Amino acid sequence: MIIQPADFVEPGQRYDVIWTAQQPGKRLVHCYIGHHTTNNNVEPQGGGGLMMFIDVSR
Repeated sequence: MIIQPADFVEPGQRYDVIWTAQQPGKRLVHCYIGHHTTNNNVEPQGGGGLMMFIDVSR
């Protein structure tokens, strides 16, 4: 299955994502659902919830 950038992961589901970075740098993996990224609107500026940085050095 090919997962598109905006695919939904339903409750109880999970996906393993395997990819090869082409260049060094930081990548952000996050949820597009607003109340998830703001911890149910507790952090209105964002910075919470379902976010992950991947730092590729070489």
